Amino acid sequence: MHGSLVIEKCHLEPSISYPFHVLATRYSTSGSSNITERDGYTLIMTHAIGTHKETWEVTIRHFLGICNTGRSPYRVKELYSIENPNHGESALLNADIIQAQCKDSWSTMEYVRAVKAFLSADIHHGARVNFSERKLVGIGHSIGAVTLILTQTLTTRIPWKSIIVIEPAFSPTAGFSGVSERGSAMQRWVWLRRDTWLSKKHALKDLQESPVFDQWDLRVLRLYVEYVLSDHPASKIPLPNKFNGVVTSISRDQEAATYRSKYLSNGSPLQPFYRLCAEVPVHLIWGDRDEVMLADARALLSKPGPEIGSSPTSVRYVRDAGHMLVQQKPELIAGYIHEILSSMHIVVSVL
Repeated sequence: MHGSLVIEKCHLEPSISYPFHVLATRYSTSGSSNITERDGYTLIMTHAIGTHKETWEVTIRHFLGICNTGRSPYRVKELYSIENPNHGESALLNADIIQAQCKDSWSTMEYVRAVKAFLSADIHHGARVNFSERKLVGIGHSIGAVTLILTQTLTTRIPWKSIIVIEPAFSPTAGFSGVSERGSAMQRWVWLRRDTWLSKKHALKDLQESPVFDQWDLRVLRLYVEYVLSDHPASKIPLPNKFNGVVTSISRDQEAATYRSKYLSNGSPLQPFYRLCAEVPVHLIWGDRDEVMLADARALLSKPGPEIGSSPTSVRYVRDAGHMLVQQKPELIAGYIHEILSSMHIVVSVL
């Protein structure tokens, strides 16, 4: 990494072709302008249910720090973390549209279409970048991984150079043993989870003691508190009934609805996954604890598919990590991303 880190917000306004606001965070360095579009990779990152676009920031910072050693056999021009439109800051911008068009439903394909809309926007909108000239590498976690896989189903596909899928969370076939039960368990957890606190400070203390969030890297948890929590709607009520607390930006209704998407349970991502493996290098990363995807489902995705060449290029496991390994082991994930890009040996310098 040559130069200081530059963080910018990108906003694609709703349009006839896509009705939701699409937000992304762009990460680059002050020296990245010296890298041409065709020389450097552009990394596109997608996140898990219940998180947000900034959840990748600790991983990104460490990844660019590794590049700063000067020994990377590749260049990276920019990194974009695209937010699911019903999550994080995007949930606030899209609240009225979601209420009018979706209510208590949310399809995984909405995230797919958001990624497509963002990457297809012209140079006057969104990121103001012509992504068709970029060497794109997709990096997705959980439903974000499924989102990248399902871009294969679009009429006009995204020209990925490679895909890194981290704990992809979908049933390989309809009714695959144990997967739907775990999806139902996640929905129950959503309905039971706490979503309101007196302040962000109180929320951080509470989450640090939670049996779910206490496994997260503290830096990632702080980002969660900063970007997922927003002012409670009751803060707009006049005194004496005003409540100045904070609440998760994604509602319980929408978070549970995201888990109910048919694309996570009917097996439809499996064939697009095999097609991706046959067309570009696909790298799988699992936590060593099978918290969401059972061992049989993991084995099915990790072994060769029915077509020649339709197996992942590599399969890696992160020790002492579960499904939320991006949040638990962000620096190890950064190291794996660097290792994978190094193995592709396309260019010979760094930012």
